[in-house]
Amino acid sequence: QGANPNAQGGQYGNVLSAAVAIGNKAIVNDLLEKGADSNSQDGQYGHVLLAVVSKGNEAIVRLLLEKEANPNAKGGHYGYALFNAIITGNEAIVNVLLEKGADPNTQYGYYGNGLVAAIAIGNAAVVHALLNKGANPNAQDANLNSQGGYAIFSAIIVGNEVIVNVLLQKGADPNAQGGPYGNDGLYGNGLQAAALRGKVTIVNVLLDKNADVNAQGGLYNTALQASLLQPGKETIVNLLLDKNANVHAQGGRYGNALRAAAVKGNDTVVKILLNNVNAQGGLCCRILQTAAVMGNKVIVSLLLDKNADRN
Repeated sequence: QGANPNAQGGQYGNVLSAAVAIGNKAIVNDLLEKGADSNSQDGQYGHVLLAVVSKGNEAIVRLLLEKEANPNAKGGHYGYALFNAIITGNEAIVNVLLEKGADPNTQYGYYGNGLVAAIAIGNAAVVHALLNKGANPNAQDANLNSQGGYAIFSAIIVGNEVIVNVLLQKGADPNAQGGPYGNDGLYGNGLQAAALRGKVTIVNVLLDKNADVNAQGGLYNTALQASLLQPGKETIVNLLLDKNANVHAQGGRYGNALRAAAVKGNDTVVKILLNNVNAQGGLCCRILQTAAVMGNKVIVSLLLDKNADRN
């Protein structure tokens, strides 16, 4: 009688895990042909498939899956084989696992799900692969918010224009709110986050996808006010105004966009905003004192030319 291919013991727990550890495809194949369990437990990784994925051996991954290894097997530091492949950036193995039935929406770990993990490491190809296999483009990001931030916030925060585009094309909500980056948090929404960080292209993409230019919330209340805090101000200000951003909107850290521009001493933006201000609305009057206190003669003159009340 031959040796048992599923014999337990030793450093690796079983013979199959030992063969996997040294990456010997021929021996792995022989063991599987002789009845070795493709779902056997691995001492270090919890499951033999996770051990192979951790080593990045696509050929043996395929071999195990062909022998009915569970593509959603759980174990080890990353929890699931798919997470392991995503975090290590192995696009080929991600695709193999998805083709064999790995769940693209599995919830686990620091990032909450595979899509958010792929966004965090900036791998657009893996993001695309997950979405093509049914990953939810509005998946919540466990790391951004225990109450539920959204994947698109992750892409905006890291400034990955390609991934933002992919998510929006697959149905991500351009007006998503939630979490510390949501309505009651720092940014209010994705458009405000992109504006605050000076991401001109992302602002443009979000506006093209009908992001609400006047959505309110967050520290700076509107995208227009948020846009005045980072480089690229004039370009983003003009983009927002072209989409009918409300210069008169009140709220946020500076009260309104015009006051934010005055406080920051940006006379170019003040001039742009004044061209969109109703002089009878009293907004200029309230900013004049701010400009005077800041000692900005140019902005004071601009406001006076707009008929701000000297008194």
